[in-house]
Parts: sequence; structure tokens; C-alpha cells
Amino acid sequence: MRTFFLYVLFGWVAIIIQAAAIGPLIPSPYKPDIPFVLLLFVSLALPTRIGLLLAILFGYFVGVFSGSLATLWVLVYVACFGLTKPFASLFSYESITFRAIFPFVFTLIKTCLLYLGGNIFSIEMGFASWLFTGAIVEGLFNSAVAFILFPGLEFLQERPSSLEA
Repeated sequence: MRTFFLYVLFGWVAIIIQAAAIGPLIPSPYKPDIPFVLLLFVSLALPTRIGLLLAILFGYFVGVFSGSLATLWVLVYVACFGLTKPFASLFSYESITFRAIFPFVFTLIKTCLLYLGGNIFSIEMGFASWLFTGAIVEGLFNSAVAFILFPGLEFLQERPSSLEA
């Protein structure tokens, strides 16, 4: 239970860093999506029911802090959460190739889902070419963030006594 609250806290910190610290510095399609990278790790490391609840919470609060439809972000985060384990089963989790490709591919999947959801909910998303160019750059940034974030979170996963005490 404390592990769940620890990841909720990490999610809040990631959302606040993204909204308050990174938001004004980097243009929208190029900034890394730290809560999304955290969601990718959670989807691989935690049980499904806990990870699904975290995906709903992360998606809702990302939608609230971004000023867009919160339900769209919940839908996108839950869909990406559901797709991670089948995709991850194709690769070795410990490989560097996986850590480079995994966030990049899922950033492109997230962008496709946002574009599709934006069209369904009649939200102006901009030009598709501009959106997907930004997604490629964002995917590269997300991969870089994953190289930093995943080992630190794995260290916490390996030390359950410090989380449960």
C-alpha cells in the first residue's frame, strides 16, 4: 500500500515538474512527458490493478493540469497502460535497446491516440505533420528521461523493505 502512495507522490511531482518547471521553458510538442514515462515503468513493475488505478490518476491529473479534456488523457493513459505488457513481452526488459525503443514507440502510440481522440471529441489538434514531428522529438526526450528514471525506480523496487517500513 505504501508503494502505491509512493508512486502517487512520484506522479504528482512529475506532473508538477512538467507543468510548472518544464512547461514555460520548452515548447509543447517537444517537452518530455515525465508522467507518461513513469506510467510506462509502473505498467511493467507493478501489478495490473494498482497500475491501472495509477494510469487513471495520472491521466486525469495530466488532463487537469494541461487544461484539456481530462477524459481524453485518462483514455490515452489507460490504453497505453494496456498495451505495454504485450509489447514488452517481445523484448528483454534489461536490454538497452528496450529502454531506448520502448518510450519512443509508446510516445508515438500516445500521439496517435491523442490525435484520434482529438478528432473524435472535435478538439483542434493542429497539423498532423507538425504533431508527429513533435512526437518524434518528444519520443527522443522520453527515451532520455527513461534512461535516468528507470534505474532509479528499479533501485526502489529492489529494496521493498525501505518502502514498506
